[in-house]
This record gives sequence, structure tokens and C-alpha cells, in this order.
Amino acid sequence: MCTNSINKGTWQFMSSYLIEHSYAIHAVEHDLESSFYIILWTALMYKETYMDIVHQMKLITQVFETDPGSSLKVHWLIRRTNLPCVMFVKCKLLDGLIHTLARFFLHWYTQISDHQQMVFDDFQLAFNQSMIQGPALNEHMLKAAHAFMASSLFTRRRWV
Repeated sequence: MCTNSINKGTWQFMSSYLIEHSYAIHAVEHDLESSFYIILWTALMYKETYMDIVHQMKLITQVFETDPGSSLKVHWLIRRTNLPCVMFVKCKLLDGLIHTLARFFLHWYTQISDHQQMVFDDFQLAFNQSMIQGPALNEHMLKAAHAFMASSLFTRRRWV
């Protein structure tokens, strides 16, 4: 963990959160997101792509030309504009990896609704109560768990 007051590194590969919040504490999740951008950059520079030069430059500009304090990278990650389903010639695994990582890091920047937070809070309360009362799950715990899972599945389907 970095304890410097200002994060240092290559802005183009830095996590979206650290770009927006220059005084944030650097953590391992930021390095994981940074690895995604390094993979994407390397693939775009050295792997044959189906994208024409105009679309390739739009993608590079959106993702890697982000100024410190800007939220452009977060907006790109949420919308994934200029990121075609099939990008790299004869490399479905790389296409799949890029899209999977983009969806994975997207979840760090999406907001949950008040209703989803309430469902989670109910689940957490029911779970904590069941732990105090003993290992037997009561009806309230089962209902809360079901509501939480149903809400989570709905949210996941919406973004995937």
C-alpha cells in the first residue's frame, strides 16, 4: 500500500479511481485494474485487429488519454464504447479476456439502488441474528436470502 499523498505512476495505465482521486490510498485492486489496461494496450499495439485505424484510435483515446482528475475512463468502462465484440484476428480468447475484465472492473464503479441496499441490509441483519440464535436458519433468514439473491441476479443480468 502506498502512503504517499499523491499517487504516482503512468496515468494511462492507472486505475480509474486513482485518476479521479489523486489523494486516494493505493491498494491492490488498483493494481489489478491497471493490469487490465496494460493487457488492453499491449494487445492493441501488437496484435492484429479487425478495427480500422479510426476506431482503434478512438478506443485508445477514450481509454488512455485521460487526464488526472478526469472521469472519462470510468465512463468508458461503464459504457465500453468503441469496444467491439470481436477485436483481434484469430484470437477469441483474448477478445473474451478483454471483455470479461472490462465487465469485472465495471462493477467497482456502478451504483446500487436504495432498494438493493435495503435488501442487502435486511439480509445482513437476518444473517447476523441467525448466527446469534444458533446455526438453525429461521424463515426470516431464508426470505431475506432469497430476496438478496433475486436482487443480485437482476442486477447482474442488467449489466452483463
